[in-house]
Amino acid sequence: MGVSMGNLEQVLQEISDIVRWKGVFSEYDRCAGLISELLQTKDAALINDILMNFVNPVYLKDVCSDYLWCSATYANWLALSDAKKIIGKNDFDFGLDLHMATDVQEADELALLEGKTTAENREVNFPDGTTRHLLTKRYPVYNAQGHIIGLLGVIREIFTPVVEASEALKILSEASAVK
Repeated sequence: MGVSMGNLEQVLQEISDIVRWKGVFSEYDRCAGLISELLQTKDAALINDILMNFVNPVYLKDVCSDYLWCSATYANWLALSDAKKIIGKNDFDFGLDLHMATDVQEADELALLEGKTTAENREVNFPDGTTRHLLTKRYPVYNAQGHIIGLLGVIREIFTPVVEASEALKILSEASAVK
């Protein structure tokens, strides 16, 4: 476990390649592993530079589910003017309803207790009034001794169609009939 200075450049290159692909969520599994290795370097500036470029929201929590870090996109969703304002806070501090914040904390706890990646789909109501359908993957983060020290969350917004497929077909057939 961990990144030696010899392979750090390779890890950074792989993360960079994945970040540039932006829309390829399946690659985030590989990227999360690389980021977990990168966290072992304790190079906060380097980690911050890489993760701030993620299009998808990314966050890092400790074993108590308190935030250690988040990407600019995630901070924006939580209506934070600066991603650093998330440090030391938890999901109850951001205007999520009590039920939602409790569910998120329980999902975090499950990933931390089981020590394996978890994934969930859920609709989230954000403080600004928007509702987003999200796929959240939580990856346990280990220290050099193999103990879980937190979790890395990677989120992808799932866009739902505005209309059902049957209604869309009806609209298209009516439009073609008018011609």
